[in-house]
Amino acid sequence: MHTGSLLSRLQRLRRCVDSPTASDFTQDELKKISSSGDILFKDTEEWRSAFNDVKAALSTREHIPNKTRRMK
Repeated sequence: MHTGSLLSRLQRLRRCVDSPTASDFTQDELKKISSSGDILFKDTEEWRSAFNDVKAALSTREHIPNKTRRMK
């Protein structure tokens, strides 16, 4: 994956809610979500696996400061 895509994926994973009990989803919504296959909660094995995969891929990339940091 392109570095920008990996960073976007990392941002989306970080925006996930900690757990279903910490969310404002109803029980019906939670049932629909669980069948969709999307990752929404950080307390799942899927989230941990996806997060670790992205971090591992990014660790092999060169770090280039963003434009604001380069200007300092």
